[in-house]
Amino acid sequence: MKICKKCNEEIEDNFDSCWSCGEVLEIHKESGGKQNIKIKTDEKKQDLVEKLSTKYGSLSLYKSLLKISLIINFVAIIVGIVLSSSYIQDKSLILVFIIVGLLNIFVLTSNIKIVSFLFDLSKRIDN
Repeated sequence: MKICKKCNEEIEDNFDSCWSCGEVLEIHKESGGKQNIKIKTDEKKQDLVEKLSTKYGSLSLYKSLLKISLIINFVAIIVGIVLSSSYIQDKSLILVFIIVGLLNIFVLTSNIKIVSFLFDLSKRIDN
């Protein structure tokens, strides 16, 4: 067993990072079979931030597009109900239109929540 230098938790020998705080450990074998543990968190974290920055930019754009689509969908449902109620004689088609619009709103809202969760998760990991 190894001990994490950051949080003092025990780490099994076959792991290279701490399960508690996420510290990345680099193991060097010394003579006599002893292990020297060197923490490389700052380098690994910086690499991760650089790799994820472009992905988060894309996710932010995607989230904005989802919000715009959600607003357009609300407007389309309202306009569709108003126009179809005066032009369509079969009221079951209006009901189908409303159900499809509500399902679309649900999907868009779910996607927005997923992207927001990813951003919140990233903030929790950074802290």
